[in-house]
Amino acid sequence: MKLFRHIFIIALVVGVQSAIVVYFTVLQQPINPSKVPYRRAERAALSTTMRTDPSPANKAAFRHELDIATRYAMTERLKTAGIFILFILSCEGLLIYSRKTH
Repeated sequence: MKLFRHIFIIALVVGVQSAIVVYFTVLQQPINPSKVPYRRAERAALSTTMRTDPSPANKAAFRHELDIATRYAMTERLKTAGIFILFILSCEGLLIYSRKTH
């Protein structure tokens, strides 16, 4: 029963830490699509086209490019959050191991 309680507390702490990391690295930071390097040339070309011909088709294409840039930025942020969570887990694993050996 004592082992189950320790495992539950560790899982709870890791879950809270992971939620905090994801919240601050993914959800809190605004995304500026003009600074996303993925498909920058396509967005620039569509932006120029939008200034000369603001037709509904061009607006839809530009909106689609902005959505692609946003998805790309979110994917990169999730990768960063995942790496940070793995770092937290490995540090906690080392702390647990060092505590058990001493």
